[in-house]
Amino acid sequence: MPVSLDSVRERDRQDPLADFKSHFALPEGVLYLDGNSLGAQPKAAKQAVDETLDQWRDQLIKGWNQGWFDAPERLGNLLAPVIGAQRGEVSVTDNITLNIFKLLGYILGQGKEGRQAVLSEGGNFPTDGYIAQGYCRVSGAEHRFLPEGGNLAEHLDGVAVVVLSQVNYRTGKLRDIATTTKLVHDHGAEVIWDLAHSAGALPIDLNGCGARYAVGCTYKYLNGGPGAPAF
Repeated sequence: MPVSLDSVRERDRQDPLADFKSHFALPEGVLYLDGNSLGAQPKAAKQAVDETLDQWRDQLIKGWNQGWFDAPERLGNLLAPVIGAQRGEVSVTDNITLNIFKLLGYILGQGKEGRQAVLSEGGNFPTDGYIAQGYCRVSGAEHRFLPEGGNLAEHLDGVAVVVLSQVNYRTGKLRDIATTTKLVHDHGAEVIWDLAHSAGALPIDLNGCGARYAVGCTYKYLNGGPGAPAF
């Protein structure tokens, strides 16, 4: 089918998501494609922040009982359908670094027989590797790197946890969560998925894929803004 400017414009008119652009505050004439670092600001964001500042000013410590204290779970329940999770399975809190560290501690704390190695991905976002190395340094676990482009199945012996990204932030390579999770589980290990570069941009079905652990951030494709927490 030949593609023309008119046919492209017609597809735009038929796009059910076309109106979503009007919800974001973008400078006139700017085509903003950089959602992998900081998404465009929703127009509703300023009013929401102003209302929270007013609440803090007027309610002081009483604000904790007016939506602040339960925010991690409340926001997690709103986010759950975006990543294929159920209510009560997601918490919006801290940052990706801390969340990976906590999950590593939890999983390795289960004490799987003969498994005390953490495998992280060469060429992945550097912070994920740094936190895996740092956790192993303080816990006594062994850290290993999966060579970039290496065969994952060949590096799972003795591994307790694998830290992987669904999307490689440099190359855009997309991993199949279902197939990879099954592979890791079949080898007796767990996998922590980093969804920083996919949540909000790609369909994700963690429960449908058998995934048990995942982290991600809200300031990229989810447009949470600078300083927004992870999940």
